[in-house]
Amino acid sequence: MVRIPALALLAVTAALATAAVGTTAGAVVPSHHVVSDDRGGPGKWTKVSTGTVQSIFEASMVRSPDGVLHIVYPKNVAGGMQLGHTAVHTDGSLARQNDVLPAPWVNVDRRPVVTSTSAGLRVVFTGLSTSAGSGFWDHGRMYTATADAAGAAWALPAEAVGISDQAAATYGTGGTTLPDGVTPVAAFATGDTSLIWHVGTGEAQPDAAYTSPSCCIFDTTLVRDGDAIWAGWYENGSTAATNGTFAMQIWPTVGTPQKAPGSSVGASSHTTGRVALAARKGGGVYAAYCAGPLVPCDAVRVWKVGTTQTKNAPHSKGATSMSLSAGPSGRLWVSWSDTAPQVRAVRTGVNGLAMGAVVTVGRPSGANQITALSVEGSRGRGDLVVNVGDSFWHTQVLPGLTLHASPSRWRHGSKQKVEFTVTDAQDAVKGSEVKVGKDRCTTDKHGTCTITFPASTGKGRYTATAARRAYARATT
Repeated sequence: MVRIPALALLAVTAALATAAVGTTAGAVVPSHHVVSDDRGGPGKWTKVSTGTVQSIFEASMVRSPDGVLHIVYPKNVAGGMQLGHTAVHTDGSLARQNDVLPAPWVNVDRRPVVTSTSAGLRVVFTGLSTSAGSGFWDHGRMYTATADAAGAAWALPAEAVGISDQAAATYGTGGTTLPDGVTPVAAFATGDTSLIWHVGTGEAQPDAAYTSPSCCIFDTTLVRDGDAIWAGWYENGSTAATNGTFAMQIWPTVGTPQKAPGSSVGASSHTTGRVALAARKGGGVYAAYCAGPLVPCDAVRVWKVGTTQTKNAPHSKGATSMSLSAGPSGRLWVSWSDTAPQVRAVRTGVNGLAMGAVVTVGRPSGANQITALSVEGSRGRGDLVVNVGDSFWHTQVLPGLTLHASPSRWRHGSKQKVEFTVTDAQDAVKGSEVKVGKDRCTTDKHGTCTITFPASTGKGRYTATAARRAYARATT
């Protein structure tokens, strides 16, 4: 019997009465319109979806070499379903919105994956083109769509990333490329005991598969770490050994599943959407997951796969969904939503596990739920996309600073020198301006500076603020 978690329901065919985005009849989709917009930077939310979005849909993000962020997501349109594409400049402004498919399909993947290749962009997804079942795109396989690096014109080649016709019923699509930067690798969970994957678009080699001893597998993610491809998934098996979050190398050799420490309590755990898996710059695969048996989580826990090393994200109790991304210099971005609902994020240190200061990102105005989120942090700041139940929204977040004062209190009427220390995930931050009222100082290479308060300083509590370019402000 297939046991379906609450967030793993299939996207159903829906032809809602919404305004359709114009498409061409051929296999290439031109840009529909180019958008110039000054919104989307830190603290500003911009709607990035068109059509109608269901709460179970998830977006995928990738950054092209020019720094532009590309977002691909499923949506309902007049006549069926479509894959939308939105490009976002590094400053958060919108660059382009268009559609991936030449015309609406009867059904498309609720979790498509977009990757950046040496030739441009590629989306791996599944679905059914028509209800007739006679065309190439009616076989329920894992398909692919390609575009130039700008995502301006999409093509739908008659090729599939896999042989299995079970892909149309995927319970989580994963996608990446081989080290050549071109050859696609796609995987999907069947919602029972199988994880199926395929390398390339040819049929010369069969699909590969992992079979769990206990049902069921969901929420697949693929990442490439150097020359190795890793898969992550969620499993709600009937034993502690088959319940929780898992990761396994699948290429060039197939390893054995490794369970994330504390991702279940016995045989009790909960899915939080697409498994948060990332390959750290400098090496190593990391996963973020729900620690504890139920949602909301006890904490968002980050695990260095293949080790026992873990770290809980600060102030993450109550998380309901989460995402993970590689950052610069070996750092990672961890983001989550909670029951408030609020979106929060933290950037780690260069070793991948030291936690910086948590930044509260908030939520789009009027939103009363966050059903899914994704983060992309390769350029230092984090780009966030959330599903608020009926649409996708984008914003950016700056890494947080930590400000410490010593001493933090002293006797009124006495002169006192106070040393301020500013850090980023335990690393000293030089050049931060610390202000207390009209007094200020700038941190040195050790991340410290001092302010001397005269004996005439008034009695009471004072707020110190630390600010530096490319960081969120810190107070103490």
